[in-house]
Amino acid sequence: FPSHDNITHELKTPVATVSIVLESLENFGARNDAKVRKEYLQIAKNGLKRLTRMADNILRSSVLGLSTIQNFKEIDLSEILAEQLQSLRPLLESKHFELLLEEKGNHFKIMGNKEQVGLVIFNLLDNAIKYSRERFYLKIKLLEEDNQLILKVEDKGIGIPEEFQKDVFEKFIRVPQENLHKEKTIS
Repeated sequence: FPSHDNITHELKTPVATVSIVLESLENFGARNDAKVRKEYLQIAKNGLKRLTRMADNILRSSVLGLSTIQNFKEIDLSEILAEQLQSLRPLLESKHFELLLEEKGNHFKIMGNKEQVGLVIFNLLDNAIKYSRERFYLKIKLLEEDNQLILKVEDKGIGIPEEFQKDVFEKFIRVPQENLHKEKTIS
């Protein structure tokens, strides 16, 4: 089973998304634009739905020992990518990210579990945003190439130290954070 810290991290992500939406509505004028307000409220609702699905999946797998592999079906990677980008839109806008999205191909369908694939993409994008410090740049490519789908995410973040790169595909691995956060001062 995953550690408590890693589960907490996964659950905090949709909570952070909803918090950013609420802060944007409260402090940054989004509430004055009916279209933006409606979009942001939908993003918050989707974040809460995602949190509910994650909690259900954790309970199902830990209490009942059930796997979500049984839920594999054809899913559209382009649609999932668009949904995850939409849920991160308030964060991207609040940090003034330069976002480049490129899709090449006609068929972005794969067999998988939509929630799990969405979580992987969300975490990848969220980390690219979270660990960007000076240049807020995100380039995403979804390519159909030689009967394969390729998703590339490029950012200008702090990167992963070389000694941890071999572990990035291990379940619930987190890179130690001690030297990664900005210096904080108390005044």
